[in-house]
This record gives sequence, structure tokens and C-alpha cells, in this order.
Amino acid sequence: MKKIIALLICTLMSFGIHAQSVIGAWENYTTAENGDAIKNVLILTDGYKVLTTYSAKTGKFMHSNGGSWTLEGDRITEKVEFDTTNSERVGTELSYKVIISDSVIEIVDNNLKFNRIDNGEPGKLQGA
Repeated sequence: MKKIIALLICTLMSFGIHAQSVIGAWENYTTAENGDAIKNVLILTDGYKVLTTYSAKTGKFMHSNGGSWTLEGDRITEKVEFDTTNSERVGTELSYKVIISDSVIEIVDNNLKFNRIDNGEPGKLQGA
């Protein structure tokens, strides 16, 4: 009986210790070399990602890239399928060490932190 209770407790605890989901939308703000404020929006769906950069002041589109991605341990690997400013990156694979929590993704290699703005659950605008 004690073994069954211990097994049940371990099973219930494992549900609370699972890895954080990165599916959803994330944003961060940076400053360009010329001093302009930049807003980056990262959208991660099941196996596909898009990063779009805008002027934080005017909302003007600046750049976008995306492609397929996988998460293994603490590394996100992406295969670039499009890049609006550097077509030579298309077809390349990039890998980043990340730290993930419910509200923040930190890309350690680039010293970037993205804050969650959407958890990827169904909503009015979900889908193609």
C-alpha cells in the first residue's frame, strides 16, 4: 500500500514539473544603433516560428524571418525558410541556448529576453 501511495504522489508531482511550453507570442524591445526603439514579436506554433521587427514608435515594418524549429533540452534549433533582409540565410540552421519560464524566454547566446504576450490557446484570431 505504501508503494502505491508513493507511486501516486510521484506521478502527481511529475505533472507539475513538466517543461514550460514556448507555444504562443512573445515580445521584446531593443534600441537600434541610431537610438530608435525597436519592437520584436516572436510567434511560436507547433514546429514553426516567425520573428517580426517593427519600429516601436511608428509601428513601421522593418524585418521578418521564420521557419521550422525544434526544442531539445535547453536549445532551440531553427531552419530558416525566409528572411526579408538576408536571403543568404535561407536553408541554414541556427541553434540557440535558451532559458524558459512561463513568462520569459531568454536567448542566452544573444542576451535577449522575450516576454510572453499570448499563450497560444485558441482565440478569435487563431488559425490560418
